[in-house]
Amino acid sequence: MQLDGVHTGVGSGRLALGQRGAYRVDDDGVSHGFLRDRDNGPIGPASLTLSRTERSVKLVTMARTPIPGTRDNILSAASDLFYRHGVRAVGMAQVIEAAGCGKNLLYRHFPSKGHLAAAYLSLVRERRDRSIAAAIKTADDPAGQLIALVTEVATLVSAPDYRGCAFRNHLTEFPGEDDEPARVARSLSLIHC
Repeated sequence: MQLDGVHTGVGSGRLALGQRGAYRVDDDGVSHGFLRDRDNGPIGPASLTLSRTERSVKLVTMARTPIPGTRDNILSAASDLFYRHGVRAVGMAQVIEAAGCGKNLLYRHFPSKGHLAAAYLSLVRERRDRSIAAAIKTADDPAGQLIALVTEVATLVSAPDYRGCAFRNHLTEFPGEDDEPARVARSLSLIHC
């Protein structure tokens, strides 16, 4: 039997759909399993209904349940790469490998490298805001808050992996650009660097 160019077998036991997935068929001819995308691994659950008399196959795909934190995982991996190597030097294939995701999943969350770079810069801003707020909370008076803030900055810049201000680094890599990441970097470099 063939379904859209993919050979199937009917009966109890294993039903193979070639590169698209594998299913176990029970005696009533219904099976549940996973579809596979050749490039990106499992797509998600699907249901097959097999009729032994008609020798037909009906394939119904179910909505894929997104894995919680996928976007954050991709963004975290990209942020690390972008900060260490620069946005221009990092390809999307490197982000895919570091995040352990497929190309389709990456582009579903971030339609372009520009979107990913803008999200990276926004994440850096959020992290800096949290760090500054935590430092300021350690003191009650303005003089103590200033000392806490200077101490926080000194700790940041003395870290062995510190490569400078992410916003200014981006603007140095892409001088004269006026895309979304450059606008984000420009607006935040005045506040955080």
